[in-house]
Amino acid sequence: MELKDLKKLFEELKVAFIKNTSKQADHNETSYKRKCSEDTSHAKKAKTCGSTFTNIENARCRLLDWMGTGKVVGEGIIASRDPLAKVHHICLGPDCWKVWEIIALVEDTLLYRATSEFHVLSDAIGSTIAWPKNYILLE
Repeated sequence: MELKDLKKLFEELKVAFIKNTSKQADHNETSYKRKCSEDTSHAKKAKTCGSTFTNIENARCRLLDWMGTGKVVGEGIIASRDPLAKVHHICLGPDCWKVWEIIALVEDTLLYRATSEFHVLSDAIGSTIAWPKNYILLE
């Protein structure tokens, strides 16, 4: 195979992987919501169904380029999904999750919310960042 054929194959596999991962996350969320709706105990429901994916904190994740390319640009660990949680003194809001960044695969990727200290992904290794939840793949 030639290099251009390998590149094309790689891109096709990457798109298939991202689609499959997204479908699995949707399936897990649907299954969890179904389980919660079957629970009739109000007290039990309050403990288990406050939000989907109750055990998502500390889960490993992949960060997708938030510019929409579909490229995996980093890896991290979910720190919080609470919209009131803060990252560098700013609340996450409804569209972001707080992530401990572990690896920057594409070091010059712009942060979704840059600070005076951090501008690109490689600046924030070992720190928490706000990342759009629609661009996070759970492992």
